[in-house]
Amino acid sequence: MDGSISERCVQSLHFDYEATYQFGDFSRDVISAWGLATETSIGVGSRDRSPRLGLRLNFASGDSNPADDRLGTYSALFPNAAYVSEAAIFAPGNGWDVQPFVEARPARNVTLFVGVDFLWRLSQRDAVYVFPGVPLFQHDASMERFTGYIVNLATEWSPSPYVTIRGVYVRNAAGDSILEAGGQDNDFIMLSIGARF
Repeated sequence: MDGSISERCVQSLHFDYEATYQFGDFSRDVISAWGLATETSIGVGSRDRSPRLGLRLNFASGDSNPADDRLGTYSALFPNAAYVSEAAIFAPGNGWDVQPFVEARPARNVTLFVGVDFLWRLSQRDAVYVFPGVPLFQHDASMERFTGYIVNLATEWSPSPYVTIRGVYVRNAAGDSILEAGGQDNDFIMLSIGARF
């Protein structure tokens, strides 16, 4: 939904909120899991190319007791692997994250995106998950909640209506839970060219 708030200082408000609840059974266990994904942003200024300031806030439930007969880890169906970052490392499940971001259009055919995403585990008795929903480590490898932070930098240039060039840099800075389980920082760089006919 777009709503005009002020013509001079705030161009428009955009928001997208999605909530999911999963239920059923798997073998002898009962499934009860939930997820929430939100994105809110505002356009600042009165020009067409004014920047957007935004915030993404996401939750995916975890399992508080791996020994009982309830499965509480959220498992998204057909998730967007690049939702958190283009590096597509972390899968939704037992975690929450908050990402402030800025999106700007310095030219008509150029878009810039800068965001920093901070991630935590919801349950200390559940793991951190990577795509396609595989545990990165056993839940008891670390009792820390902080998973780390991700710096997202992306630019897109469309020199013509038929060609799009995209460049991405992602810095994954490992948090205490990843470091204690033997993980480390990593970097991701991507350059892609898309053509439409």
